[in-house]
Amino acid sequence: MDHYERCHELIDEAYRLPDGEAQISLAEEAVRLSDMVEDLELQVDARELLVHAAQFGGYAEKSIVAFSWLLARYDEDEDSVDPYDLMWKYKWIADDLTTFVAISRERIEASFEDMSARMMALGFDMKPVYGIRCEASIAMGDLDEAAKWYDKWLRAPSGAISDCEACTENSKVSHALNLDGLAAALEHFGALMRRELSCNSVPHSTHSLLMRPLLCAGRLEEAVEHHRKGWELVREDGSQQWTHFRHMSFLALTHNFARALRQLERFADYGYKSREDSTRMFWFQEASITLRALADAQSEAHAIILPQGFPGWREDGRYDVGELADLCASEARKIAKLFDQRNGNDYVSTRLEKELGSVKFAQAHPIT
Repeated sequence: MDHYERCHELIDEAYRLPDGEAQISLAEEAVRLSDMVEDLELQVDARELLVHAAQFGGYAEKSIVAFSWLLARYDEDEDSVDPYDLMWKYKWIADDLTTFVAISRERIEASFEDMSARMMALGFDMKPVYGIRCEASIAMGDLDEAAKWYDKWLRAPSGAISDCEACTENSKVSHALNLDGLAAALEHFGALMRRELSCNSVPHSTHSLLMRPLLCAGRLEEAVEHHRKGWELVREDGSQQWTHFRHMSFLALTHNFARALRQLERFADYGYKSREDSTRMFWFQEASITLRALADAQSEAHAIILPQGFPGWREDGRYDVGELADLCASEARKIAKLFDQRNGNDYVSTRLEKELGSVKFAQAHPIT
């Protein structure tokens, strides 16, 4: 079998796989072979696959590189890449830019301007641009600016390039938690459920967003119900990492420590090695909450399987979980400080401390 045929075979095989590292590996090999045969159509197909696989497999940095190649090819020859597919993927890429501390505010803004100009030139609706700008403003601590973009996003009509209805309602829940509070978020969640909307990630992630806010508000039973329903949707799908991280810490906050530690061991390697700064920070934040809740309830050392290289790693696998919690919090704070330097404020660090402080709301509740 020559490289051309093997590349086609890899692409077909990858699309049959679930999101995750195996799919990414096949996509990267397809890209390598397509470059060897120098077939433009095949190069485009392979990179479109890699953008998707890396985006939904938790490796945004690989997605950005592959997308940049596609965008450059489109600018050279508009017939080489489908503009609809390209702009749909641009939404994913633009949404990821704030998650890397090395990407400056100026570069982020330039990318948003470029995306906006391309969307308008192609006749696509601007709703996704407003939504992404809102999320970026929240991530960078510009909450007044976020509120303005959120209002434009709500008012803008949906079009061919807009997110699905389920994702749109999920965004309302997320934005409400950041801008309006828990009550407004629950109203949007109710609308999502009444309309029976769903997609590959909704209401999976929506349930996880509401667990800790409800717990901190003293609404334990509701929080547990969101965990139960959300967990059933993602338990076999390891690609929704942030959702899993939230379930991990929630299990610890409700003193279901054995299950929480299994999650910690399951995702430790991915979490601490992630090249996406926001993912690495979020992992260390949720790991610290998990371990601090355990330390507050059980002071003895615990056996935990962690990858070599993890902060505080011990060859004997026995850990003072309080010390390990502090190490994880320290790692999260280092990254938060870098975001603050990029953003020009202390929003990320302030938000991190609030989340770390949620341990005081821990309450035992057996979950079977």
